Amino acid sequence: MPEGTIAVIGGAGRMGTALIDGLVTAGEFAPEDVIATARHTRSLDRLGDRGVRRTADNVEATRGASVVVLAVHPTDMDEVLTQLAPEFGDDTLVLSIVTGATLAKIQGALGRDLAVVRATPNIAAVVGSSMTAICGGAHASAQHLDRQPGQVLPEPGGRAKRGPLTQAPSQAQVPHVPA
Repeated sequence: MPEGTIAVIGGAGRMGTALIDGLVTAGEFAPEDVIATARHTRSLDRLGDRGVRRTADNVEATRGASVVVLAVHPTDMDEVLTQLAPEFGDDTLVLSIVTGATLAKIQGALGRDLAVVRATPNIAAVVGSSMTAICGGAHASAQHLDRQPGQVLPEPGGRAKRGPLTQAPSQAQVPHVPA
């Protein structure tokens, strides 16, 4: 298991919950090392008895996390990045599963050189059968792309396709992956 915690911002939604289930099932993170956020406590209640920590405070969740997963609605992305960018440590891996949020946009909002990985799972992730394209930003290494949780999302029964290790400024440049 990796050291540290993973913060899943927006983790009470369908995709965030699918990611959390994959992380815990695969043994990548112990439930107590996962912290999920949502705007409302009633949304956090949907996480049930998974044993993960829950909070409505994104900043609290992010402090000290080794991996921060952005699983928010696209319309909330700018606000979330502005709020959280100062909280990321120098070694934080930022993994986005936000639809339409390009690597260039995320990297620009962070305002510093952090490893950013973009994953584009499809809705089949909620039943463990997703095909997920994974692509790294300008400061992501091959190790970031090979490291979980980027590939744990589609498991079990799913697949991941790793894109080139280059900055992909648009969704069109993420590898084409048939569902």
